Amino acid sequence: MGIAADNQNSPILILALILFVLGWGEGAARVAIFMKHQSEAGFPILDFRTWQDAWSGYNPLETCSNPDVGPGKPPFLTYCTAGDMLHTNGLGLRGRDPDPEALAHGRVVVVLGASTVFGWGVASDDATHAGRIAQQLAAEKVAVLNAGVPSMELAGSMRLYETYLVRFSPRILVLYTGWDALGNALMKSDYYQTISRMVRVSYLFKILFIKLFFQPFVLSDRFHPPEDPRAVDRYETQLVDFFHRHPQTRILLLTLPTFFHAQTPFTPEAFVGMTEYSASVPTLFRYFERINAMLRGLARTPNVKVVDAAKDFQTVPRDQIQSLFLGDIGHLSDAGHERLARLLLPEVRAALGMTETSRANPL
Repeated sequence: MGIAADNQNSPILILALILFVLGWGEGAARVAIFMKHQSEAGFPILDFRTWQDAWSGYNPLETCSNPDVGPGKPPFLTYCTAGDMLHTNGLGLRGRDPDPEALAHGRVVVVLGASTVFGWGVASDDATHAGRIAQQLAAEKVAVLNAGVPSMELAGSMRLYETYLVRFSPRILVLYTGWDALGNALMKSDYYQTISRMVRVSYLFKILFIKLFFQPFVLSDRFHPPEDPRAVDRYETQLVDFFHRHPQTRILLLTLPTFFHAQTPFTPEAFVGMTEYSASVPTLFRYFERINAMLRGLARTPNVKVVDAAKDFQTVPRDQIQSLFLGDIGHLSDAGHERLARLLLPEVRAALGMTETSRANPL
């Protein structure tokens, strides 16, 4: 009887052991990834909430996210702080309060986009390219608004601009967008939607997926995921329609800078966060080039000036360009934001009718 009972209990014990190991592995994976993200984003690594937040998948930016967000509402709470990464102003945007006189007289520049505009991972609010330009133009009574919202796609950015930001009568709109078009072109199959959801749900699955599948297959020419070639055309139509709705606003449209090159070897971390593990290197590079070509072509629109950041960044020596990024192929480091601000500042001044003699301190 004892042996029979032991045999009956064995599957239960084995199942319990498997569940324990998986649970332990999931917890360790969540803490490891969470602490890595905390460090990159400028949040304290060891605090009372680290373990609880790691297990729940808590995003520190949620501290300042506006729970009442919607048409006509700012993306963040006003005067909110989340670690060293985010300090919001009275407008519910990242950065210092703009000059009231500049707002009253419509001397406003809006920098619109997602996490690349927001400045994910930079040292401070002033270190973003929007923050650096704001400092340069503050003495001349020009307000520069950082309207970057992490993970926001083009449709959301346009809605934010047209229902909230437009009330400040911006004279200049700097638009830094396109990474979501890349994701939309390469992430439409049910298979990849499922993988993307599983990666978000289980950090252990994310690590195993990167090590066992992503690294040996996705980073090779053997991997050919489903594509949606028309996604780029739809993106272009969205942009053109948006530009035509705002003919009186001068728009500075940025191409996408990156250290990405078709012949450059990459680690999985170079892709994570920008493309959700969705393409081989040749496929990703082909779409990246296509999106930048599309953005350059929009220079034909009367109120649009294309600022070719991609071309400018490619003039940096190959062994130095990666220092302008946080590690993935799209998010800029402090040095990257500084370079982008240097590129944009003369364009913003020219669009505002300013002369170079009124330049403030060097960036």
